[in-house]
Amino acid sequence: MAKQSEEAEEKLANKEDIDLERIRELMGPPPLEAASSIDKPTVPAPQKIKIIEEHKEATTAPELDPEQIKQDLSQNLAVSPADDVPLEVINNPEENNAISPDTVPEENASGIVSSEDYLQKLPIVAEIEDESTDDAVDDIVSSESDELLAVQDAKKEASENVHSKEKKPFFLKRFISWWWRHKITRIGGFIFFIILILGIILWPSSRYFLLNTAGVRSRASIRISDESNTQPLKNVEISLGGQTIKTDQEGNANLAGLRHGKTKLIIKRRAYATQERDLILGWGSNPLGDVKLTATGTIYLFVIQDYLSGKPLQGIELDSGEFSALSDKEGKVSLAIDDNGEKDPEITLDNPSYRKEVLIVKDTSQKIIPVVPRKQHVFVSKRSGNYDLYKIDIDGKNESVLLAGTGKEREDMAVVSHPLKNIVAYVSTRDGQRNKDGYLLSSLYTVNVDNGERTRVALSERVQVVDWAQDRLVYVAISDGASASNPDRHKLLSYDVQSEEKKELASTNFFNDVISIGDSVYYAPSNIYKDKMGESGLFKIKTDGLSKQTIFDKETWNVFRTEYDKLVIASAKDWYDYKLGDKEPQKLLGQPANIKSRLYIDSPGNKTSLWVDERDGKGVLLGYDLVEKKDKELLQRPGIKYPVYWLNDSSLVFRISDGREVADYVMSIDGGEVRKIKDVTNTGSVDHKGY
Repeated sequence: MAKQSEEAEEKLANKEDIDLERIRELMGPPPLEAASSIDKPTVPAPQKIKIIEEHKEATTAPELDPEQIKQDLSQNLAVSPADDVPLEVINNPEENNAISPDTVPEENASGIVSSEDYLQKLPIVAEIEDESTDDAVDDIVSSESDELLAVQDAKKEASENVHSKEKKPFFLKRFISWWWRHKITRIGGFIFFIILILGIILWPSSRYFLLNTAGVRSRASIRISDESNTQPLKNVEISLGGQTIKTDQEGNANLAGLRHGKTKLIIKRRAYATQERDLILGWGSNPLGDVKLTATGTIYLFVIQDYLSGKPLQGIELDSGEFSALSDKEGKVSLAIDDNGEKDPEITLDNPSYRKEVLIVKDTSQKIIPVVPRKQHVFVSKRSGNYDLYKIDIDGKNESVLLAGTGKEREDMAVVSHPLKNIVAYVSTRDGQRNKDGYLLSSLYTVNVDNGERTRVALSERVQVVDWAQDRLVYVAISDGASASNPDRHKLLSYDVQSEEKKELASTNFFNDVISIGDSVYYAPSNIYKDKMGESGLFKIKTDGLSKQTIFDKETWNVFRTEYDKLVIASAKDWYDYKLGDKEPQKLLGQPANIKSRLYIDSPGNKTSLWVDERDGKGVLLGYDLVEKKDKELLQRPGIKYPVYWLNDSSLVFRISDGREVADYVMSIDGGEVRKIKDVTNTGSVDHKGY
């Protein structure tokens, strides 16, 4: 097409020259050619008259106007487009009847007038009067019209092809502009866009592709259990979406960063049948539910029971290497082992709350395993002639000397067990150290029952353990070297067994009473030797030394814990009743009928609190239900006394001293027999008497 356009343009240029010659032959030379040919300065001839171009522009109109074409030709042919115009002609307008002096442009330095300026001021002087000439011009124009139109069309088509290639990048812009201007297309476009979005959302394949491409990932969770007893299985290998993890103690596995769409789930564990399934991971958490595995290895059966109550224990784990299983609510364990021909596997029971047990299994018959609390009992015995500190399991096994006596111990020893951990506080004069007056000093130690490590916390003329408050040991000690009249002779302190940090909570010459309740200590300092009388009263402070507050602003002589959540305060001749948590105590009419103080020992789970009473000449062990708010009698026997403490939430230790024996016993609040642990030396424990 471009080649054809070039040929047409070349042909048109040739025809222009031929047409000009024919016009000159018909009309004769223009007036300027008749001028004198004397060699004078001349101006360049005007540009060639664009006759053909004007004709081509005219052809684009709906109709051609021959009269207009003829008029244009007549005006432009007044001067020859090919010749220069002599200055003589310009200077003699009347003779040549062509140019007015007023219209002549000024000469430039070379004496030549610009063709452009000349044409701008050149008037039309030529007249075409010959009708034959007009006809000839008309013939020329008419004869060339068709050719000019054809050439114009070819040129236009070639130009459009070129422009269409150049303007391709702007097609989208033109389309959007066109789309937006028309209401129907605009609304239709919005509807199409909404349908497209809904299609992506509703069509899973496209939705997952877009999410994966955008980097959005999904999650999945699964729980694996044994088909025979529905107990969770740990260490089950879960493979999903290119990831592999193992289930935890509860049989759970959680995977993250998974791609959406189709994938394969593979569940494998030795001694169990492998499971495979195809699934589709969608957007979100993808819970895969509880999957039960069928055992294929050798099955060993056990029943786990509490040593004291005989009740089944749920959630106790047995394992043999990589194989493990948990007991169900009936205490039953079905342990599948892929023994590969090996005989007599070793089965281990290892639980934080119970003693570690190791069994060599000879056959697959069901076996009962009684479990004993891991926490050991600690007591003092003089069977060797010295006051030795012993440890023993409550079933009488694994007895050993924890701390050998030195022969320097007085009888006023105390052993106070930690409420949760296998640690005890031990007070004795075993170090044999004396003050400057020769008085034998007491040492306060914390002893790790598992490894025998001990730390001396205090050395004083007198040390009294108040109680444990979680990991803080609260005690009262006399300041080193303080005289009897020193207003700060006694100090109330707490010691953190983890950080070994010691805090002074209060000081006075003498404490009338100190009671530990929960994580707080209530204390009543004496005002003897005090300069400020306002420093006496009943105060409460946290065991970490924070949140001190005044409960009662008068000197308190005694504090009695008459109920779990109630204190009775004695001050001079007045009595007051104080409920824990109230802002201030209420004055009573007189002395209460029962002013015996109770020492409550809370269980680790804060469900039951133990205390000892005496009724009808016999000791009574009671448990106060912290939920139902009432007491339950656990045991009645002569000689029951403190120390009383918990081994766990159901098992407890107490002492009997009835004149016939001094021994420590163990029982469970869930039932079963009361069992004797060992004969012991009578030692002190926590006490709420004056300090």
